[in-house]
Amino acid sequence: MTLSKLKNKTKATIINILDKTKVLLHKTTRVVVLTYIVTSGVLLILGTHYGLDLILKRIAGSQKDAFREHVVSVMHAAGVYNKFSPAYRDILIDSVMRAGNKVLETEEQREYYATLVAVESGYDREAKSKVGAIGLAQLMPQYIDEFAVACNMAGLRESDYADIQVNLMIGACRFRDLLKITGGDVAAAAVGYNAGISSSSFKQLMSGRAIESEEASNYPTKIFHLNEKAKKSPKKSNKPVAFIRQTSENEGESDAD
Repeated sequence: MTLSKLKNKTKATIINILDKTKVLLHKTTRVVVLTYIVTSGVLLILGTHYGLDLILKRIAGSQKDAFREHVVSVMHAAGVYNKFSPAYRDILIDSVMRAGNKVLETEEQREYYATLVAVESGYDREAKSKVGAIGLAQLMPQYIDEFAVACNMAGLRESDYADIQVNLMIGACRFRDLLKITGGDVAAAAVGYNAGISSSSFKQLMSGRAIESEEASNYPTKIFHLNEKAKKSPKKSNKPVAFIRQTSENEGESDAD
């Protein structure tokens, strides 16, 4: 083989090797680029997911803090905050929050429920009305089992009725159901809670007539007044707002208290 032919063959071999190397590099580059794109996309999706999750958790935490502050403000506005030891007070606050957050749909509903409890019992777990309503949410014993079923808490013993968490949970369920019946009307739901859906006051209200009972008509006003006072003077007011137990003119028909 002449030197010229050897040079040409060597040159051809080198060119062939370079061409194959280019193809290999091209394929490798495509794989690297594709891997980069996929990895970036996965990281972006994960980052967005966990970032959104973190944001939602922070929002939920902020809402819980706001609800806790409202419960505390209501207790202050009702003049009962300092009646309890710090440890017991925390149990009350946490129990109201647990019931409200689990059962009620909106922050407004939860706030009104916390206020309703203050009006009903003054946050006194031993409270008992003259018609026999018991506990923080002031429930009539003869209706508790019925309400408990609607709250997925069937099978309660009578000794459970005044339990802080049980009583508040069932009360929250009852308030929720009344809000549904009344189309979200807090005033009407409050009358139904206090006087009972079988009472003439509730029937008059739902039919668009004026409530004849002064006590029943004043009940929602007490809730709105205390709720507004709590919002305006959070954690400051220790002057009690009267929360004298309201009774319907049809006490025998009352299903909440």
